[in-house]
Order: sequence, then C-alpha cells, then structure tokens
Amino acid sequence: MTSTGLQGRKILVVDDDFGCREAAALDLQHEGAIVTETDSYQGFMDHLKTGEHIDAVLTDYNLKQSMKSSHNGDQVMFDCEARGIPVILWSGYAQGHVERKIQATVRRFLPKDHSVVQAFVDLFEEEK
Repeated sequence: MTSTGLQGRKILVVDDDFGCREAAALDLQHEGAIVTETDSYQGFMDHLKTGEHIDAVLTDYNLKQSMKSSHNGDQVMFDCEARGIPVILWSGYAQGHVERKIQATVRRFLPKDHSVVQAFVDLFEEEK
C-alpha cells in the first residue's frame, strides 16, 4: 500500500459490470479506501438511505440493469452533486462522439482504461 491519501476514504462504486466494479474496488482497497459496491441505480439509492457517510462515488455511465434508460450514471451524478458528494463518472465509451457528449456535461469523467486510483487522488486533492 502506498501513501495516496485514499486511506480510510469511503468510496461507493456503482457499476453493473461485475468485472469492472470488482477491479476498481480492489485497486481502491489496495490503497486503503473503504469500498462499497452496488450494481444499479436502485442499489445506489438504497445505500444513500442508510445514511452512511460516503466520501465519493465512482459510477458507470451506462447502467443497463438499473432503469428503463441505459444511461443512469448521469442520474447518480446529479443525485450526488445535489447532496454535495464528489462523483466521478466513468465509461468504456472512450472514443468518439459519446465521450465528447459525456465530457461536455460532466465535471469529472474517466475513461475505464485510466487509473481509478489516480482519479480519486486528484479528486480529494482538488477538494482540499
């Protein structure tokens, strides 16, 4: 474990793709973060209802299993921002018009082939 500033940070990872969700969670846990995982928008909302403190959220843009629309990551993002919870929206759509559309409306965007750990290090540094 390195000193990245993630030690003890509570991060909620929302992604319907088990492999991506698990990989992100393991990377963050390796750096000392306390990670909770869920696979849907409803799971995200259920977690918020517990009242447990969350330092930040990582959410996939394309949550297919969540609601009628397949782009529910933006709803997670809006709900986080309304509650003052820092959020990073990530996506496997790392090229072309989809990424440009996402980046045009999102403050923090991360393609899935980039470092989740570094994104959160930068986020928490920015929040200081």
